[in-house]
Amino acid sequence: MIIYFGFKLLFGSFGKNNFDKPGEYNAVFSSRNFNVSNISENSEFNIVFGNSRIDLRNTGFNKSDLDLEINSVFGNTTVFLPKTVDCKIKGSAVFGSVITPDGSKASLGDTKYLNEQNQATKRNIEANAVLAGWS
Repeated sequence: MIIYFGFKLLFGSFGKNNFDKPGEYNAVFSSRNFNVSNISENSEFNIVFGNSRIDLRNTGFNKSDLDLEINSVFGNTTVFLPKTVDCKIKGSAVFGSVITPDGSKASLGDTKYLNEQNQATKRNIEANAVLAGWS
């Protein structure tokens, strides 16, 4: 599955950034700063052979519960989350690292993070890193 994901990104958008699909944000062979003002359900960020910064602190969300997937392959991804929103992160790493806001780290395997403040808005984030870093 992970190998398929890597090839899909490499050969599906080789050397360019595609934003033609709603809710999909890609950075392939590049460095990008994503400052997303509005985000929809089941949005996906894919970073391959590059670095990215994803700032979700000022993001408007269309639903109260939202699922995000953030994938980093051969790169580094830093995500900024607001402190006032409930957040659940499930991180998976293969020869890379996923570091959650509380400092939990997965280098080969899984880690989980849960920040519940009983807010109306909840974010479920799946973080995947393959030969990459995610924090």
